[in-house]
Amino acid sequence: MPCGDGDISNKTASILRPHTCQLQGRFRLNGVYQDGDVILGGLFDVHLFTVFPELSFRKEPDPPYCEKFNMESFQHAQTMVFAIDEINKNPNLLPNITLGYHLYDNCLILGMAFRAAISLASGTEESFSNINWDTLAC
Repeated sequence: MPCGDGDISNKTASILRPHTCQLQGRFRLNGVYQDGDVILGGLFDVHLFTVFPELSFRKEPDPPYCEKFNMESFQHAQTMVFAIDEINKNPNLLPNITLGYHLYDNCLILGMAFRAAISLASGTEESFSNINWDTLAC
């Protein structure tokens, strides 16, 4: 259903900045990045245990952190980086295109994996402009 003039979310977005979407916050994720024309994403369980900080309810909670290194999954991530680097080195494979990557450690926990997947899907830029609002669904 296309966004109409009566939709609250459409009005809120246009009041802030017409034709621009802004990220509301950022996840603190463990990851490795390389810029490119096309970005490939990967989620790996490089750590096997997640430690959740104590909640005081007086300030924003600290993010969970990961422990217990998983060498096999780390090697899988290294393999992906190596493959992307090899593709970028060969000018016959993808001429005039550079592959990049965003690889995240999901710490073997579903919530961390969701955060990483959302970051991959939404990007990491502060704002997005030149959006055709007529084609977006509410």
